[in-house]
Amino acid sequence: ASGTPYDQAHPLTTVRGRRRWVRLIGHPQLEAGKVVRINGAVQDITDAKLLEAQLLASEQRHRALVELSPHAVLVECEDKLVFSNQACVKLFGAIAPSQLFGRPVMDFIHPKSRALVQERIANIRAKGRVLPFSEEQCVSLDGSVIEVEVAAAAIRFEGKPAIQVILIDIRTRKNLERALLATNLQLETI
Repeated sequence: ASGTPYDQAHPLTTVRGRRRWVRLIGHPQLEAGKVVRINGAVQDITDAKLLEAQLLASEQRHRALVELSPHAVLVECEDKLVFSNQACVKLFGAIAPSQLFGRPVMDFIHPKSRALVQERIANIRAKGRVLPFSEEQCVSLDGSVIEVEVAAAAIRFEGKPAIQVILIDIRTRKNLERALLATNLQLETI
């Protein structure tokens, strides 16, 4: 008996065989250097532990969904890129997420789209709303332009306000639209 106060959580099984979680809080009282009694409380925290387990399972499902998404997903926090799925790594021409992490998000935004992106970020931060898809231009690590559709929503990341962004690569579609327009223009001249 050291006389050190404690605050611990422990599982237990009741007499009827039910699993419960309890929080044990104790403050030993010392007399002549020896513990003579413990003042404390026992609190049933089973519901909180169940909610904690459900939240963890939900976070794991969400992470799996994001990681497996064919669309690029990133998280911006304090103006820096702090998370990216594998599709995002590929979209920006990186080999690993670490090449993207910690970099200012504006590093990946084409100068033509910066004003729009800054306005959208301010709107999300001020109102906490989900912003629908809009066409924007990004820049890959090698400097090439990436045409994308972008949607974003306010979230919390590691306890801080953040923005989750979904990017859909529309370069193929845009190239097809330009080719179709060029073909139509050629046909009109005939």
